[in-house]
Amino acid sequence: MKGWIQRDRKVQRARRNGGPSRFDTLEEIAKRDREKAKSEGKLEERKRFIEFIIKNLSKRFGNQLTEEIKDKIRRAG
Repeated sequence: MKGWIQRDRKVQRARRNGGPSRFDTLEEIAKRDREKAKSEGKLEERKRFIEFIIKNLSKRFGNQLTEEIKDKIRRAG
């Protein structure tokens, strides 16, 4: 138990002195990972939405909606 208290005091001292601590680093890593996952999720959602739009346009316009047009829509998104 004594070792835990000493480590805790060292962490508190490091925080007061503005030095890095393991906990700050872990918090930053976790935050960065959450932001990355969130942005990847948005990107996947956007891709699914574009495919949904292309599917509906294909139903509406049939053969008039060529692969070239579909690719332009994908690139624009």
